[in-house]
Amino acid sequence: MNKNSLKIKSAIISVYNKHGIKKLAQELNKRGVVIYSTSGTKNYLKKASIKTFSIKKLTNFPEIMEGKIKTLHPKVHGGILGERNNDIKDISHHNIHWIDLIVCNLYPFFEIIQKENNIDKIIKNIDIGGSAMIRSAAKNFEWVSVLIDPKDYNLIISKLDSGVDFIQRKNFSIKAFSYTSKYDFTIFRYLSKKENINKNTYFSKKFIFKSNKIYDLRYGENPHQKASLYSNSNSCKELFIKNKIQGKPLSYNNIVDSSVAIKCLYEFKEAACVIVKHGSPCGVSISDNIDTAFQQAWEGDNISAFGGIVALNKPCTLKIAKFLIHNFIEILLAPRFKKSILLILSKKPNFQIIDLANYQYKKDSFFLQQVLDGFLLQETNQYNIINDDLFVPTILKPNKSQLKDIFFSWKVIKYIKSNAILIVENRKTLGIGMGQMSRIDAVKFAILKAKNKISISSILISDAFFPFPDAIKLISNAGIKIIVQPGGSIKDKININICNKYGLIMLFTGKRCFTH
Repeated sequence: MNKNSLKIKSAIISVYNKHGIKKLAQELNKRGVVIYSTSGTKNYLKKASIKTFSIKKLTNFPEIMEGKIKTLHPKVHGGILGERNNDIKDISHHNIHWIDLIVCNLYPFFEIIQKENNIDKIIKNIDIGGSAMIRSAAKNFEWVSVLIDPKDYNLIISKLDSGVDFIQRKNFSIKAFSYTSKYDFTIFRYLSKKENINKNTYFSKKFIFKSNKIYDLRYGENPHQKASLYSNSNSCKELFIKNKIQGKPLSYNNIVDSSVAIKCLYEFKEAACVIVKHGSPCGVSISDNIDTAFQQAWEGDNISAFGGIVALNKPCTLKIAKFLIHNFIEILLAPRFKKSILLILSKKPNFQIIDLANYQYKKDSFFLQQVLDGFLLQETNQYNIINDDLFVPTILKPNKSQLKDIFFSWKVIKYIKSNAILIVENRKTLGIGMGQMSRIDAVKFAILKAKNKISISSILISDAFFPFPDAIKLISNAGIKIIVQPGGSIKDKININICNKYGLIMLFTGKRCFTH
């Protein structure tokens, strides 16, 4: 293995993203490096009076098929893949020129599929020649350097006089293989999705999950566990790094709780506040203004809110900021922080603040759960119930105001760990019973949390059916008059009769919403 530093004498430049390429090509020209370019890049550099040679000079073969065939040629890949100490005979016999540097980036396939629906145009934007050159150069890092990122141009310029050292060539190789693997995965995922739609299947036969590490976390769920954050998009990186304004580094649990808070928060268009503790909402409210929404969410369970995460979908106000600095909260997520608000919050320097202003939330299409040495893959629960879903088997019926609370409660209970019971009134949570093995215990905890806040207007919603009538009696004794559940139990008729006996309203959603 050749571990010497190597000077660059020849290069191929073929880039879609032209950012920074003029400066690099000029520096190569100054040092007499022979540059070969494909037609698009060559024309771009020619306008800047940068001398390059056509790929045709290497191959003695024209670009054909509207540019699909340009660099896929033995004289290109021979010059890249050739080992300087073993392949001299073939190189000489076939008049192949050594290539020391490949500068290449690919058609932006991911960006194209975001804005283009025509599959024929999308397929045309799958880069083959560029990807092949990158992989060839990355494989032969013993002798060749490969650049796929304009951010590395200054680094290679600094090495032109002294030569590129072995470690740097290897690092360029690792980065290149990561780049092409992510590119291929994006194509795989797109085509698999199309295939699944055509065949009306759930998921593809093979599932490959590709992500990039964002950073190592302080620790995992517990201090003795190591953890890192990965993502396959920039939005996650921007949220937890670029948009983080203040505070200590985020922990594993911080990120889990923030994710739940954001998912629940973006269910609402109205001014909303979501407070999360240990992976589940403990207080949620929507209102005409954010101050009221926050106050109501906090009052939903101010004890559990201790050390939790507060998420707002409207800017933090002076009233909320002053309240929070006198109470222990780990994180505040909200859009567009004013300087005056940040000045107040800065009095608690460890208080983590994340700005949601430029964050583009995109609902996950699937959810992955590890099990033993495998994993489960499912669609995320994005369903929200509508009027047509509701069936009212009791004598008494809900009014329009109560229906609003029912729709609100469904959007919240989707994020509460099963077994889940939620009590709401006037679009705010009063009590939450979650994570219990028995449904009646979940009912007891929800009622306990709601305490003396329950009224005849309160609504109780369950994420699954009631298997026994004892829970219905307990709910009635607590003063709750409206019960929402999926239905489907063999005891449904008994529960309906009990509701009619005690003057309760019961609604069946026909939909379950477990969250394990």
